[in-house]
Amino acid sequence: MVPRTTRRRYLSGLSLAGLATLAGCIDSQVGDDGTPTSTPDSQSTPGDDGDELGSPTEMVRESIEVRVEDPPAMREYFHPIHPFHPDNLSDEEADELLSQDSELDSVKTETRSLEVTPELVLTAPLLRLSDEIEREAVEDALDGEQTAVVDTTFTTTDGEETEFLVVTVTHDDEWVILAQDVQPASDEPTHFEARVVDDVTFDTEEDRARVHFVDSLVADSVAVETKTATSSRSSDTPDTLTYVDVYPDPEGDEIVVTATVDGQSGVVHREQYPPSERIVDEITYEEAPDDSPREMRARVTFTGNQGSREVTARSTVHGEEVALETSADDSWVFVGIDPKGDEIVVTTTVDGESQVVHRERYHPE
Repeated sequence: MVPRTTRRRYLSGLSLAGLATLAGCIDSQVGDDGTPTSTPDSQSTPGDDGDELGSPTEMVRESIEVRVEDPPAMREYFHPIHPFHPDNLSDEEADELLSQDSELDSVKTETRSLEVTPELVLTAPLLRLSDEIEREAVEDALDGEQTAVVDTTFTTTDGEETEFLVVTVTHDDEWVILAQDVQPASDEPTHFEARVVDDVTFDTEEDRARVHFVDSLVADSVAVETKTATSSRSSDTPDTLTYVDVYPDPEGDEIVVTATVDGQSGVVHREQYPPSERIVDEITYEEAPDDSPREMRARVTFTGNQGSREVTARSTVHGEEVALETSADDSWVFVGIDPKGDEIVVTTTVDGESQVVHRERYHPE
């Protein structure tokens, strides 16, 4: 199997138990009078050159290099309200949480043109999961300070690539990290509140695809269509249905399910037809053991029809992407997912052209 290139969220392997421990050891950081503060217009992103405070991109790059060489020393690069600041994380915890086995190969950093708001900062997993970090504390950290969002990618010598966004802020006349792995709002409709498809089954004798709906369906309307045969079904009362049938082209087709929630629509499921031409056989989900630091993951099993091409599997919520040059011998690949709900998208690329061949959603029971 050709080595995989994995893009995963920064520190996504931390266990929830570890995060809970961190949250419990942080003192509540709030402004002196607890009053929310606003971010002034002067809060701007300075250039990387000519600023007496130095460069936010260089600070982030240096923090990653220090993490590899001396994990506990990385704590000095964090803002006081961050769980990794020395006041909140012991030497022993830092050694355990920040150590990295692989050697560092390269680090790339560049600033992104994004407005830094408390809402953006609080999308960071560590801050979102900490009950002790309040919005007022974030507002106070931003008040009167300069900010920059740094797009960061580092690659280890074993080929693992990690990409994430870092919010940096000035504090005591130097740049520090306020939040990692923030998730800006996407223009792509995700609608993870939509719960629609339970399974899709096929009858090849009748060339029929049956889309089975979940028991507690959540959507204002649902449409099921085939891309080639133009067979379709739709309903404005989908909660009254258990399944719908469509009839794909036996020479090759796709079944696409679209859900509408609060007036916005998005594709929530996609399958190939006929089964003999499918690349993805099935996707199964594996919970992490209680004593394991790894995240929950989806196992994408291939049919053997994929041949030699580039295949990418990604989780749109958790944010992990695994790309590999496949062969018929490749049977599966793992991708990390968010246990609270996620979406797995499988894409193939041939001669520079990409096509989504499978999309499905994971809903916890």
